[in-house]
Amino acid sequence: MFCNSQMAAFAKSSQLHAQRDNPLLPSPTSTNCNLKAFTFTHNLHTLHPPLRKVKHVSVSSSAAATTSLSNHHSHDANSDISQLCLLGNLDRCMSYLDSMHQLRILVEDDTYVALVRLCEWKGARKEGSRVYSYVSMSRTLLSLQLGNALLSMFVRFGNLVDAWYVFGRMEKRNLFSWNVLIGGYAKAGFFDEALDLYHRMLWVGERPDVYTFPCVLRTCGGMPNLMRGREIHVHVVRNGFESDVDVLNALITMYVKCGDVSTARLVFEKMSNRDRISWNAMISGYFENGECLQGLRLFVMMIEYPVDPDLMTMISVITACELLGDERLGREIHGYVLRMGFGRDPSVQNSLIQMYSSVGHIQEAETVFSRTEYRDVVSWTAMISGYENCLMPQKALETYKIMEAEGVMPNEITIATALSACSGICKLDMGTDLHEAAKQTGLISHPIVGMKVTKLKPKPNVSSIKQHINLKETQQLQGHFIKTSFKWSFRLPFAALEYYSSNAAIQSFLITSYIKNNCPADAAKMYAYMRRTDTEVDNFIIPSVLKACSLIPSILLGQELHGFVVKNGFHGDVFVCNALIMMYSEAGSLASARLLFDKIENKDIVSWSTMIRSYDRSGLFNEALNLFRDMLVMGVRPSEIAMISITHVLAKLADLKTGKAMHGYVIRNVKYGKSGVSLSTSLIDMYVKCGNLAYAIRLFDGLSEASIISWTTMIAGYIHCNNLNEGVRLFVKMLDEGMFPNDISILSLVKECGTVGALELGKWLHAFTLRSGFTMSLVLATAFIDMYGKCGDARIARSVFSSFKGKDFMMWSAMISAYAQNNCINEAFDIFIQMTSCGIRPNEITMVSLLRICAKAGSLEMGKWIHSYIDKQGIKEDMILKTSLVNMYAKCGDIDAAHRLFDAVMDRDILMWNAMISGFAMHGHGEAALKLFEKMEALMVVPNDITFIGALYACSHSGLLHEGRRLFHKMVHEFGVVPKVEHYGCMVDLLGRAGMLDEAKKLIENMPMKPNMVVFGSLLSACKLHKNLKLGEWIAEQFLSLEHHKSGYNVLMSNIYASESRWGDVAHIRRGMKDEGIVKVAGVSSIEVNGSLHEFIMGDRDHPDAEKIYEMIGEMREKLEDVGYTPDVSCVLMNMDNEEKETALNYHSEKLAMAYGLISTAPGVPIRIVKNLRICDDCHNATKLLSKIYGREIIVRDRNRFHHFQEGYCSCCDYW
Repeated sequence: MFCNSQMAAFAKSSQLHAQRDNPLLPSPTSTNCNLKAFTFTHNLHTLHPPLRKVKHVSVSSSAAATTSLSNHHSHDANSDISQLCLLGNLDRCMSYLDSMHQLRILVEDDTYVALVRLCEWKGARKEGSRVYSYVSMSRTLLSLQLGNALLSMFVRFGNLVDAWYVFGRMEKRNLFSWNVLIGGYAKAGFFDEALDLYHRMLWVGERPDVYTFPCVLRTCGGMPNLMRGREIHVHVVRNGFESDVDVLNALITMYVKCGDVSTARLVFEKMSNRDRISWNAMISGYFENGECLQGLRLFVMMIEYPVDPDLMTMISVITACELLGDERLGREIHGYVLRMGFGRDPSVQNSLIQMYSSVGHIQEAETVFSRTEYRDVVSWTAMISGYENCLMPQKALETYKIMEAEGVMPNEITIATALSACSGICKLDMGTDLHEAAKQTGLISHPIVGMKVTKLKPKPNVSSIKQHINLKETQQLQGHFIKTSFKWSFRLPFAALEYYSSNAAIQSFLITSYIKNNCPADAAKMYAYMRRTDTEVDNFIIPSVLKACSLIPSILLGQELHGFVVKNGFHGDVFVCNALIMMYSEAGSLASARLLFDKIENKDIVSWSTMIRSYDRSGLFNEALNLFRDMLVMGVRPSEIAMISITHVLAKLADLKTGKAMHGYVIRNVKYGKSGVSLSTSLIDMYVKCGNLAYAIRLFDGLSEASIISWTTMIAGYIHCNNLNEGVRLFVKMLDEGMFPNDISILSLVKECGTVGALELGKWLHAFTLRSGFTMSLVLATAFIDMYGKCGDARIARSVFSSFKGKDFMMWSAMISAYAQNNCINEAFDIFIQMTSCGIRPNEITMVSLLRICAKAGSLEMGKWIHSYIDKQGIKEDMILKTSLVNMYAKCGDIDAAHRLFDAVMDRDILMWNAMISGFAMHGHGEAALKLFEKMEALMVVPNDITFIGALYACSHSGLLHEGRRLFHKMVHEFGVVPKVEHYGCMVDLLGRAGMLDEAKKLIENMPMKPNMVVFGSLLSACKLHKNLKLGEWIAEQFLSLEHHKSGYNVLMSNIYASESRWGDVAHIRRGMKDEGIVKVAGVSSIEVNGSLHEFIMGDRDHPDAEKIYEMIGEMREKLEDVGYTPDVSCVLMNMDNEEKETALNYHSEKLAMAYGLISTAPGVPIRIVKNLRICDDCHNATKLLSKIYGREIIVRDRNRFHHFQEGYCSCCDYW
């Protein structure tokens, strides 16, 4: 009897369902969905009234109503469940099914079939069993369709007992029924039962097909049973499948697994059409059976045939070199791998690591490992095993700790190898910890007795490993499977892997394998082939294909997959949704990723972690932090890896307050109140990046056992905080305690030296690396080049670069970047030309470096050439590259081109907006910058602190005092951005230029942080502009407590005294500068002509065209005098007579550059000049007149902004 409360609950569930639409499906109001939505909603409403009425009747009348309902609404209820199945809503389906059975409404076969299929692709074992129990209660015999659906589900779940009972209760069976059950028994390792089923199938007259034979043949190979295999071979011929490539490939595999290589070769030779799988099966068959030379000869024949080898071929051949122990052959194969373009593939690199370590060349193995970009558990295990095999257990354990710190989960082979290393050097504590961790994760079930630990070796044909494996174990051991038999040729130690026999299964496995081997494009092609051939694509395959889309990346293919997911009802699968989020994030569409994330009803920890990681990798740290807070509010408990991720975000944000709160959360929530070494190390790094070195030291000192990663993080922390002496002291202490740094440690420290510009420490680390016998890998050498470039020593960077012959793309890019950072534009382009001549194709990162150097030098012609090169070469223009182009055009003086590029970009990020606003600001277009800011607000783009710096800078250089004040107020009170010293510097500059010096001084005195030199420098410049000597002297006093050795501020103060003719004070400052060794920065102006950059200093006569330049200077002076120009001698702040001052003004560097531009370019061509200092008043006035005299647009970029001179006017309106 259906009680009132149950009926009410059912009615409520139905109402809720009618009101809620699936977020991933089109809206029911759309044209295509109107009819379906109306019918479905109508069915639900017709089902509701009787259920609500039952609450008001007696028990007897309730029974009558129920019977009436069963007769009247049976079809509608079945239809409703079918619709829910299409939507993928399993929970509601099960609720409806329970209610229908309690109301005794007949459930149709089609409804059960839909439910069973939904349970299968959702992996819902419990719900599947419930459906089957209802089927068993209502039916004695099963129809063909329902029976096949149940068979498929139970075989997928590995429940062969229920699958057998279903098979026995089926009224009729077809070939699909037999194939599914045979495949199920074979997959589970029940080979005798699988063959018995095959013979029963023949006995009842069912003829096998191309899906039957591969499965049965692999069963024979798995037993192995050569006699049965030959019998099946006869059946293949008898049934006319002797020409089918897939069946013949399975025959070859069966024979080599049974040890009959000669017969396998006969089958191979008789094949009229061999595919690459055929060659791989035969080659690896030779290797498996110890006939490596025969296999290598066949490999040579394959190349000559010609058939291009693939990843599987190369992995098998590398394994053969390992088995032969032939180092020379291994090196030759390594060279061939590189020439064929497989050198960057992780599985090939893993095999090379294993091969080199097995022949005792551990250094070569380390080199391959250091070049591996995508290190999975197999890569780390191969390296750890290599150290262990080469009797280097300490190195093995250090590598294991690094792997743990990087968040890679070990498998049972990794832990077994690490345990063996522990036993080798009597590391009882670590061995016990490893064993406990293995027991908790289910990797090792046997206990440790005393100090006896079984040493497991990761060899290909280990017969002792269990045959029955689940999905998780399959994933963990996939590396072993790839290494030994990527194409079903090696005898596998896991019988369940024999399941990969049908085309669909092989293709599905290939998708995963290609991705594992870093060939996402091939995975995408395999998916396209599956779609073309109508092969089933289920929810297990889709995440793999989406991962391929992420790696390519291809948002178009990803969007097509998203449509396929919705169309086929997979949108309710959280794993599929997580893969979609990752795909959109990697493809650069974070908005789509977040939209999808918000629509997932049942988010798991992976959903949250994926979205947080996506924000983190995209530099949207505030968004990542807000999402982490939402996760905690929703009651989702973060894992240790999630906490490490968010700690990294806080380190990037330098948010000490939240960082402390995070530390408290860790203490409260991690078991026993102690975090692991990895999380503690992450917290140390966070405190360092937040500037709280004391907390970092306290955490480090509290570690019971500091790993090499912990030591490295703490040393890097000292360097980061510019406490170099303490960093060196701790480094020496680490060596004294027997902890020797590895390549990764040195790499981290070198990068930190580059970040803070610690050149001497960087040189010391370089010398230590060479003295200590480190193999200078490409990665480490690239880091040194980058460090020297950032520290301003391009000469040593070039020396390291030149010492390597086999340079990779990253090393070329680092050298270009080093020259770019040191303003060596010609050298950077020379390296770029050499790089392309060597056949190395640049990417968007290279282009960004070149654009950056063009922007610094103001080289518009070279910048345009790079833009053209990007278009011609088809280099992908990601958002960073587009932003760099906008920035280059803005800084090279072509603000219109920058704006056109900006308008052409649709999905702009905050960096793009910032670049355009800053571009308008430096060109003095303050109103345009503010309009762009308002447009950004209207589009709901949240400005950050950089946005406000650009906008305030625009106000400052356009005299927009009121707008600047309003903007500063909005920043603090509406957007909650905490003002930084840069924001105060902009406000001081704004007030100072407007002549409000007292208010600017008051603002400085009330700043919540200590003002820096930029703030004081802005006010000092205003004092010079407005001739406020008293305030200037006050600022000069402040310099003494800051950076008194800076020449710019001493010169500025000297100029203030000179403008007041206080030559004694000028002499005092100049004498002090000389005593302190302070050298005044010389004014340098540069001009680009025909792609070459020409630099001039005041009175420069070293230029090859100096004579013509000075003739033009004379002409310019005469023409200026003709229009009434009088030199402004007040700009010459030296104690000399006016005639000498006038002469000095004529030869300022910008006038020399201008003269060269006039004699070197055609009439009407704009002249573009870049000066490192502020343009003086006299040059500014003269240039206005010269622009009209010669009919030229003259664009000058000085230290502060751009000046566009045209027809006697300047864009700055004399406000600069």
